[in-house]
Amino acid sequence: MVKIDKKQKIWWFAFVKNVIIIFVKRFRKKEEISMHKYGPVIKMLSLVTQIGITMLTSVFLCMAIGMWIDKHFSTNLFLLFLILGIMGGIRGVYSLIHNILEQEDMEDKDER
Repeated sequence: MVKIDKKQKIWWFAFVKNVIIIFVKRFRKKEEISMHKYGPVIKMLSLVTQIGITMLTSVFLCMAIGMWIDKHFSTNLFLLFLILGIMGGIRGVYSLIHNILEQEDMEDKDER
């Protein structure tokens, strides 16, 4: 078995520490460049995804409620709940876009 003296341990620890520091610095630079370059694209993709999920959730939820009511109470309210789901989805998308535009306006005012 190889014995490592105290000087070798200290040197090895310093070497590993410096390698980790260099790696972290390079990774941070790459991360900052990629976020600066692709940040707006990622924001727009997340906005489109949120809009789709908001619209689909409200429509499908109201459709399910309408179908459940039709099945259990023998009524014809499916179309009414479908229209309510579409209207609710439009309202949710409108408020989502409105909030995002307000946040961008606040960020623009802060930058000035």
